[in-house]
Amino acid sequence: MAALAGAIVLGALWGAARVWHCRAERQWEVKKGELAAGAKAAEPILAALEAYGRDEGHFPPALEDLLPKYLTAIPEPRFPFEAEWTYGPRADRDCFALYVSVPHDYCPPAVVGWPLHFNDAFVYHSDGKYEPSDYGGILERIGAWAYYHE
Repeated sequence: MAALAGAIVLGALWGAARVWHCRAERQWEVKKGELAAGAKAAEPILAALEAYGRDEGHFPPALEDLLPKYLTAIPEPRFPFEAEWTYGPRADRDCFALYVSVPHDYCPPAVVGWPLHFNDAFVYHSDGKYEPSDYGGILERIGAWAYYHE
């Protein structure tokens, strides 16, 4: 009888875990769509950075250097969380990085029960190369961008 009760409890736990996992996957698909829409809002910045690089032979030191010749204003990030663009030319490669820091409560941690939460990063590299070690954590591609999360 105890074995049957244990099997019922394990079955219930397995079912609950599968439901949670399916809900988390659906939520992640929605969040990936939101991140992709935010990346689309960055397209004018990316085009201006590339044009500056072609004209000057190097990428600008700061986004503000794109004003007013390449952009009349720096477009605001359009994400469902508060964000600011962070930009910098990569000294180790002939490219630049544009990214936003994603609050830890926007996406659940990859490891259930993980006690530490760090902000994630949604990143664009102009050379299209993304290494897991660049920002730490797990790397997932979303279009031409990469999402690094714990």
